[in-house]
Parts: sequence; C-alpha cells; structure tokens
Amino acid sequence: MPEKIYSLTREERLTSKKIIDKIFEEGMSLNAQPFRLLWLEQESSSTFPVQIAFAVPKKIFQKAVIRNLIKRRMRESYRKNKYLLYHPLIGKNIHCSLIILYLCNEILKTREIETHLIQSFHKFLAAIEKRA
Repeated sequence: MPEKIYSLTREERLTSKKIIDKIFEEGMSLNAQPFRLLWLEQESSSTFPVQIAFAVPKKIFQKAVIRNLIKRRMRESYRKNKYLLYHPLIGKNIHCSLIILYLCNEILKTREIETHLIQSFHKFLAAIEKRA
C-alpha cells in the first residue's frame, strides 16, 4: 500500500462506465442509512483493495451545487477513514469496486456523514465476511 494513506488518488477512484454498469446489474447491495453500498468483487492488479465512486441522486437534490457539496463531504469522510476498509480487505486479499449512494433527504453535516460512513464500513465488512 502506498505511503500516503490519507489521500484519495486517481487510481482509487472508480471511473469506468463498464464497471459501474456491471455493479448496478450484477453487484451486491447493502442498505446502511443514509447510504446504499453497491459493490462487486473482482480481480485487480491494483495496489488498492477498493476502487470507489460516490453518487447523490438528482431526484432528491435537484441543484448540482448541493449534490457536489454532499459528494465532497462523502469523499473527505472516506479519505480520512478508508484504512478501516483497507486493512481487513488486504488481509483477505479481496479487491472490489464500490459505489456509495447518498439516500437521505436532508443535507447532513460532515461529522454526521463520517459517523454514518464508518457504520456502513462495518456493515460492509460483515457482509463480505458472510459471503466468504
């Protein structure tokens, strides 16, 4: 794993339209309010165990400014706490692509998003453990 543990590099971001479509079609999902996690385990030669994307539905928040604000808060919370995912997944040699959808109808503060995201990580790891 790279030295910069508290960064979110380009290689860590999920940008492939094919993989994103495949996650929505074939992937596993988990509801952990205010988020829904969608993931797909796959082989990867990447040094990162998770490739991630964040989404905020346009139906809930029509203004792009608000959607971008929420995604910025989600990315920052993920960046600071991704080690909670990395260490268990590296230990099990699991690579996955992950999409986190924001489903709450109100704009949460960064601290609340971070707390809920950590809880979502624990549920995600429990689901991975159950499948393995």
